[in-house]
Amino acid sequence: MVECCLNCKYCIAEQKNNRYNDVEYFCLSTGYFIHKVKKDRHKIKRFTPGGKELVCNYEKIMRDATKEEQDSVNNYINNISEDTGINFYDILN
Repeated sequence: MVECCLNCKYCIAEQKNNRYNDVEYFCLSTGYFIHKVKKDRHKIKRFTPGGKELVCNYEKIMRDATKEEQDSVNNYINNISEDTGINFYDILN
């Protein structure tokens, strides 16, 4: 997956109220509106209107696991687990 603004948790997409249904992208990290959100962040630089380079604080969006992934993990845990006969909650008392 390409590290681009569209995959960043700081990128907010907001639909404009016009007849074209345009979308504006805003970066919460830098505080500026951005364009070219699908470009690799390592290949472009972003600047303020005054010419200062903006620092990217890219953090990938974490998605929820699919049902298939959850089942696969649960199946793996069940296969490698064995009952020790100790109840964890008994130890806490």
